[in-house]
Amino acid sequence: MFVYEDKDVYSYLETEFKDYNFKHLTGVNYNKSSKQFFYDCLNGKMSPNNIIIDKNKFAFTYLKMEVLVSAMSIDKVAKRIGDYDFNKANIEIEKVVGNIRLCLGFSNITKKGKKSKYYFPKTLLKDKINNNCNNTYKVFAIFSKEKKKEVYRKITYLSSNCLLQELYKNLRNFNLIDFLNLYSKNKDDKNKIDIFKMNYLNLKF
Repeated sequence: MFVYEDKDVYSYLETEFKDYNFKHLTGVNYNKSSKQFFYDCLNGKMSPNNIIIDKNKFAFTYLKMEVLVSAMSIDKVAKRIGDYDFNKANIEIEKVVGNIRLCLGFSNITKKGKKSKYYFPKTLLKDKINNNCNNTYKVFAIFSKEKKKEVYRKITYLSSNCLLQELYKNLRNFNLIDFLNLYSKNKDDKNKIDIFKMNYLNLKF
């Protein structure tokens, strides 16, 4: 979940990453299913015989590969978010998340034309996010959870000027975040969480 500020109001975008979304981000053609592509990559079972080289799209794929590793850490490196401005042909997305180096495009429109609860990743570009949105907004915090979990507890990113008490006041009524049990692997963010719990939620440690 990407939390951002739009006109002094905190908003959020919930996204979901599934195994079959991965292949499309790479730009690679594979003679097996998208889901199998993901698990073959994960388990080191990919064979060159299964990769189909499209010479017309090679440069396009190469650019994706240059930012693919960074995109895998989008829950830590995303700095801005915005609505897609439809400046590129054949890219059907509504939201863009990224920074000055990469853009990850999201859609919540399924193949059947219905809207899903979560936005899913649909394209990856090596480009500045400002080149793909008329307006972008600062990402203040990013939360993560497993699909089966109902609420978010894990913080993967906090901007330097993010005040957790402001997020609490603005987002607590949505019942999406378990503010009492927030945690982070980042030392600085962990300290912010502890201070927030002690000073604002009056919890003792």
